[in-house]
Amino acid sequence: MFITIPVAASDSIVKDHGVHDVVALFSVHDVLALITYRIVGKRFRCTRCGYTFHDFTGRWINKLRITPKQWLWIIKCFKLELSARKIASQIRLSYPTALKAVTLIRVAIVAHRSDAEQLLTGEIELDEAYCGGSRTGTRGRGAVGKIPVFGILERNGRVAVTVVSDVSAQTLLNQTVKMVRRGSIVCTDAFRSYDALMFCGYKHMRIDHTKRFANGKVYINGMEGFWSYAKERLIKHHGYPKKSSRCI
Repeated sequence: MFITIPVAASDSIVKDHGVHDVVALFSVHDVLALITYRIVGKRFRCTRCGYTFHDFTGRWINKLRITPKQWLWIIKCFKLELSARKIASQIRLSYPTALKAVTLIRVAIVAHRSDAEQLLTGEIELDEAYCGGSRTGTRGRGAVGKIPVFGILERNGRVAVTVVSDVSAQTLLNQTVKMVRRGSIVCTDAFRSYDALMFCGYKHMRIDHTKRFANGKVYINGMEGFWSYAKERLIKHHGYPKKSSRCI
């Protein structure tokens, strides 16, 4: 329980002992009591500036008006890879609320990764995939009505995936330079858009899939395995809107 102390008393303590001495004399709980007091519900107010806040102010979970218990159930369902529609049904929330909740979880995971800004390095695999519903016509490159997705895999490390407008050499090189450290070994298939990698400071190794799928350490089986894993997980969601693709 917070013990409220008049502002005049707290000013006197700080004046006589100094800020650092106050922290030494009192516990963190007592120091907070010097400058805050409880108001209606579980909210608090600063005695100096009048700012009102609660335990979740400034946190990701404060962006939705749902209870902490509901958040725990949403996180559990998210861990079990349930779709937003199933989460809404299980927890008795509206579908837009459940969708926003799982999107916030994804954004929070990306934002708080300690290695989010580090470049991928070492042995790298590059490959592109085409996502969309089942359509007649050409499969893979050249497929009509599908969205190209560019993937970069760091062996024994992380995977970076980006939705791209096209698979031209300029687009793929720009994404590679932003994500992969110069001097890394980069493995790709024989797609012509990767030909300029050797001029960008990378050791470029190609594998021609018309002849073989691996040649020693030259392969992109890891990236292709990731595409298979990702598409299998996304089938249950029946697709994602383009504006949400950054959070998949």
